[in-house]
Amino acid sequence: MSGELKRVCPLVIQNWASDVPDFSDGFAAKNNAAAGQQPSLTAEKGTLAADNVVHSETFEADNLSTAIELASAGVAVFPARISLNTASGKWQKKPIISQWQERATTDHKRIRYWWRLFPDAVAGIELGQAGLVVIDADRHGGPDGVAAFQLLATQFILPVGPVTMTAGGGFHFIFRQPIGSLLGNRRGSLPEGVDVRGAGGWIVAPGSKRPDGSKWQPLADHPQLAEVFPDGVPRLPQWVVDLIQKRPTKTTLAAECAGASFTTKAQSRETKYALSALNGSVADLAAAGVGSRNNEANAVAYRMGRMVARGWLDRAEVFGAILQACDTNKLVADDGIDVVKATIESGLTAGLGNPHGDLPGRSGPQPPVSPTDIRSQLKLVEGERISQPTLSSSIPKSDEDEISRLTVLSDLDYHRQRLVSAKGLGIPLASLDKLVKAAKAIPIEKSGQGRALELREYEPWPIQVDGSALLDEMVGAVRSYVVLSANEATAVALWVMLCHAFDAFNISPRLAITSPEKQCGKTTLLDVLSCLVPRPLLTANTSASPIFRAIELSRPTLLIDEADTFLNNSDELRGILNSGHRKGGSVLRVVGDQHEPRMFSTWTPAAIAMIGKLPDTLEDRSISVRLRRRRGDEIVHRFRPDRADHLEQIARMATRWAEDHFQRLANSEPSIPEALHNRAADNWRALIAVADAVGGDWPKHARHIAEEAAAAKNDQSKRVLLLGDIRAAFDAADTDRLSTEELVEHLIGQEDRPWAEWSSGKPISKAALSRMLSQFKIYSGSIRLPDDRTPKGFYRRAFDDAFARYLPQDAATTPQGKSQGYSGDLQGATSVSSVAHPKAPQLNGSQESGVVAFRALGAQTDEVLQQEHVSKEGGE
Repeated sequence: MSGELKRVCPLVIQNWASDVPDFSDGFAAKNNAAAGQQPSLTAEKGTLAADNVVHSETFEADNLSTAIELASAGVAVFPARISLNTASGKWQKKPIISQWQERATTDHKRIRYWWRLFPDAVAGIELGQAGLVVIDADRHGGPDGVAAFQLLATQFILPVGPVTMTAGGGFHFIFRQPIGSLLGNRRGSLPEGVDVRGAGGWIVAPGSKRPDGSKWQPLADHPQLAEVFPDGVPRLPQWVVDLIQKRPTKTTLAAECAGASFTTKAQSRETKYALSALNGSVADLAAAGVGSRNNEANAVAYRMGRMVARGWLDRAEVFGAILQACDTNKLVADDGIDVVKATIESGLTAGLGNPHGDLPGRSGPQPPVSPTDIRSQLKLVEGERISQPTLSSSIPKSDEDEISRLTVLSDLDYHRQRLVSAKGLGIPLASLDKLVKAAKAIPIEKSGQGRALELREYEPWPIQVDGSALLDEMVGAVRSYVVLSANEATAVALWVMLCHAFDAFNISPRLAITSPEKQCGKTTLLDVLSCLVPRPLLTANTSASPIFRAIELSRPTLLIDEADTFLNNSDELRGILNSGHRKGGSVLRVVGDQHEPRMFSTWTPAAIAMIGKLPDTLEDRSISVRLRRRRGDEIVHRFRPDRADHLEQIARMATRWAEDHFQRLANSEPSIPEALHNRAADNWRALIAVADAVGGDWPKHARHIAEEAAAAKNDQSKRVLLLGDIRAAFDAADTDRLSTEELVEHLIGQEDRPWAEWSSGKPISKAALSRMLSQFKIYSGSIRLPDDRTPKGFYRRAFDDAFARYLPQDAATTPQGKSQGYSGDLQGATSVSSVAHPKAPQLNGSQESGVVAFRALGAQTDEVLQQEHVSKEGGE
């Protein structure tokens, strides 16, 4: 080598002077000695040996500190994951977040947030933003890229820049993009084993650690990227640019295809396709969790059996690979090897009976191309946008058959099979739903108005999710946009989690979002929820018919805004929303010219926002969140739908968490606080079950919030409020009987109650009072007063049962005997109630009266009472 090369490239002299095997062994030994033993596969199970894998806070801290260090230097980073494919024994790497090219950042706060969600992540460098291009010389069992690049470097000058030895023993040579050119990812223009990573690509950051402890080690005698970026990073030499940009001639291309028949080429291509599918499928199967392993094993065997039938794979090899994956995920240990073998054999046999269709054909000998499959419908192929072909022309026949099969299934059967089908087709769940819906949809006339429903589905997060961290993140996200208490934000977050698994429960409480005035954040909260809940359907006005039809069609999460403008005037819509509170809720309608009776489901989650208070029956079925206007010193972010990607990430995590815990939620029987009764207990049961499944402090926290909500709400319907005021009147008068006239006078005298302006500004009448009490089967009758007058009125014992049932303070009191109405005939002046009642002081200042019991709830309760609008029908 020349002296000049020694001067500019000491790496070549120091490390490549000896032959390649010695170089490889020496540097691999140094790298692994520093990081710990390389991972090895156990002979029997094909999994990483436990003592070879590093799981420590140091691993997380090292990768986070690497990301922060690079970000501080101005290098945009994002989280990526390194995982071992147990079938192939190879390490795989991929970005964790979507749209990583745009979302890579130097913001320390965002980076720490990512690492809190993904503590096992390594730092990825987005090369486009950084203006970098990397020569990636690999050693992955194929051609030795390091040796090939060594040969090139002996002929040309290579400037000294940052160099990283990868965890696999290869090298990353890091340069700035050349002037006048923007190089992207390239393969094939340099010798085999040497690739180019540029704009649109990424690399694992120098200093990152793999889960087994192996490291992407920056070479100490070369500049460190974080220290010299950007101006100190040398530009890619022109001789490398020329080699990269050189195009193969037509003669060369023809030579590559010459000598091989189309059949030979096609068979090679299909075998590669099948092997790739096998490796990916068994890797997913090996990572499958309890509850899905058996079905997944059968599904993988079926898909691979279809390829075995075409001769693309060997049956024995497929059987062995699937069985090994079942051993890895502990299905063999749990179910027994004979059961697992039978499951695999069943799937293979079924697949052999339905051979895989031909891959998209070619008109003649061509260079190998990637197989077109159903993923092209998503306009996503390895992260790059492509044009969207028509459905019928681009889906292989076998995939078309699968879509057609799914369209004729019942909703229940479809939801049972969609996960396996999506994995078999290699597409996200949300995309499968869209394709099936499009295949069976009735075309809409072009002359029709409006738009078809397009409800967003979230693809589950690819790895298991920590529910506690997810709830923390969700609470923080909600409070960053809307002013509400931590307890209210927690209730909202638990309700969102419930929406993702609502079919696991029998009750779906409505989320009541109310405020005393406008501009309190109700619409903003619904906008945030629309980015978190599954299949959000946001509407600011609606009627009964589109609601039950939309529920029957798509089971959306209803997000109803401006309900104060129409809900109180629609008895039919209130009835539908009420019935959807319980699983199985439905409405009966006639359809078609023959007026055929048909049932329409109303069972779906719903959030309703309005000024004031929800109608009593809906309020009774709701978890309430009462918003207030933001003060000048309260800071929230303005919600921007185009900048809500982080909410989508949370929604995907919630989707994954719900899938993983669905069966546990369905079987749950959470303990309910004693303070919650009847419907309040029903409403909170699902939220408490979610908290129990999350674990940590959340079960205790959720129960505390439920108790506080029950105490604050205290069943504040007008009729129950009336009962509390009547009890207070009896206590204040220290008597067991009161005339209707005395009760009305007492009620009208309560300044903080609605009775003085009950209907059209007029006070409550005797008739209205009687109508309300009749709902409790309490009726007025003639009573005898101490002065021997016998007006219409009530004995206190007529209220004993209602007081015990509806007023929490009397819940422990059991009435003596059965009493309805006013208790029959005229009673003597000396009659006393069969139930003892404590003597209470006067109403003003009483600590035991019903009035003070409600006032003790504070200003928030007073606001609720002031917002109640009473009807002309006596509050019914």
